[in-house]
Amino acid sequence: MDKDALIAKIVSRGRDENGHIRSEAIYELLAIDGVNVVRVAKEFGVSRAAIYKRTKARKEVLPQSLKSEIMRHSPWKDVEPEHTKAAQRAYVAHHIEWVLSGGKIDDWKVPRLRRFYRELGDPQDKVLTYDRNEPPNQWSDTGGWKYVPREESDGDLILRTDDPLTEEQKRVYVRPANWASI
Repeated sequence: MDKDALIAKIVSRGRDENGHIRSEAIYELLAIDGVNVVRVAKEFGVSRAAIYKRTKARKEVLPQSLKSEIMRHSPWKDVEPEHTKAAQRAYVAHHIEWVLSGGKIDDWKVPRLRRFYRELGDPQDKVLTYDRNEPPNQWSDTGGWKYVPREESDGDLILRTDDPLTEEQKRVYVRPANWASI
């Protein structure tokens, strides 16, 4: 059964006798690769808020899309617009995706991720930093991003920030032991 047929089948039995959307149907749909809350709301002809309300009533947390997970884990929330398209920011996003997906990323991202890990050195003697006042340099034509020598306080992390990292971020921001074979 193709994805659209599966979605149609779940939606067809997704309401109870009173016409309310069944939470189970929402979660079944969200488990399908590529289906998000927006798509679920569209399929049922309701707002996203209605979907969130229905799942909140059941006291369950909706799975977030990978992109929102990447943004949630990002250590730099206030990157200057001219620095947002820098390769280093993309490398960090690829790394987060690699960790959160268990190593399943698009093929075109793999060489970029390898390059990022190589930039950190072997052994890993550098970390990535962001400073909005950093001028253009050999790593970033627009500035902002820079690889700097690792300090003892960096531990196993691949980056350094001014703000403290959460325990979850600390878990995510470690270069994989098998980085050279990725």
